[in-house]
Amino acid sequence: MVSYGQELKFGTFITPTSSDPERVIELAVASDRLGFDLASFQDHPYQPALLDAWSLIAFVAARTERISLSANVSNLPLRLPVLLARASATIDLLSNGRLELGIGAGGFWDAIEAVGGRRLEPGQAVEALGEAIQIIRELWNPDAPGPARFEGKFYSVSEAKRGPRTPHSIGIQIGAYKPKMLHLTGRLADGWIPSFGYLKSIESLAAMNAAVDEGALLGRNPSEVRLGDKHRVPMKRRSKRWPGWRRTTALADSSSVPTRSLSLKPSWRSESRNSDRGFRRGRARSNPRPLVESLRL
Repeated sequence: MVSYGQELKFGTFITPTSSDPERVIELAVASDRLGFDLASFQDHPYQPALLDAWSLIAFVAARTERISLSANVSNLPLRLPVLLARASATIDLLSNGRLELGIGAGGFWDAIEAVGGRRLEPGQAVEALGEAIQIIRELWNPDAPGPARFEGKFYSVSEAKRGPRTPHSIGIQIGAYKPKMLHLTGRLADGWIPSFGYLKSIESLAAMNAAVDEGALLGRNPSEVRLGDKHRVPMKRRSKRWPGWRRTTALADSSSVPTRSLSLKPSWRSESRNSDRGFRRGRARSNPRPLVESLRL
């Protein structure tokens, strides 16, 4: 196995259902108290069944103390790069350095177009994402001389003011699966966050990881890009076996898959109280803290 010397981290991927917003907050607060490293939320602004991810993250930041927060991933076609840069910096300031920027090129184009977004072809979407990341990084660099300038095919800024300065260096993570996006992830991002369910197989992870490395090698060490994975983990009461955790551990430790240190995120679905397997009435039915701590060793 290729080792990149990165610490194994754990997070939660919480469905931000708008039908039970208190439940969403309870899950995020519980993630913080149970010792997870990251709480993340999907971002689909065209879907009224879901809370707006960025408004939710700001609220969760005020209700939590130590956990990092991220959209997983931000819908770039409906969120201007300048606004993503400013929102990220603002929440990072208000949360004392706990915001990470997850971003994607867009995928549900009918829904995006229906609410006023611009439909792009796959190649165009990748190019637009690359431009957006460059603009965001320019705006996050208050020490660079002069205003931020960038002229792109899809996004441009002229004489844009930089800043504000953030408490920590905000990381950019990309959701990517195809060669061009993987290559761009290696070149421009700090992390790669695919969903386990979208991978063709465990074996395909090695080839995708190699594509990220190829992009990174154009200008930096591949170890600078962290791999994360969204993986459904059942958490059942009094369960003596934790098959989800065992699979997660096997994925992280597999000798057949060269991989970065995974940021593993159990997915706590909360569409209804009956379907939610992780929590009931706001209280954890199973405590993952001992497992998280043992898997760190």
